[in-house]
Amino acid sequence: MNETSPGIDQIWRDYSRRATDSQLAVLAALIVPVIVALGWSASRELRVPSWWPAILVPLFLSAFGLWGIGDRELGNGVDRSLLATVCWRLVRALSVLLAVLCACAAAGVFMRYTIGTWIS
Repeated sequence: MNETSPGIDQIWRDYSRRATDSQLAVLAALIVPVIVALGWSASRELRVPSWWPAILVPLFLSAFGLWGIGDRELGNGVDRSLLATVCWRLVRALSVLLAVLCACAAAGVFMRYTIGTWIS
């Protein structure tokens, strides 16, 4: 691997630092309609909705917005309590987990529609 090229973590950090606070807040707020849609779907039926892959992009973007907000809060140099620091680190960790799960699910959906049809 080339050591001079930035990794995915550095690319994500650079993009989040170039974004404005409003952009990060809008991205983070994308999780609200996703939660509402999933709640509505859960109240209507017990099986997994067929449109679940459509929420992967908004969830990934929301994870990016939440991570960017957490990164700004931890990196702004304000002296904060230990609890606040731990909470912001937890926000960043959970947003990374959400982004990884979205990427894995998107790769699985892609493979299902491409390779899955070749095998069966």
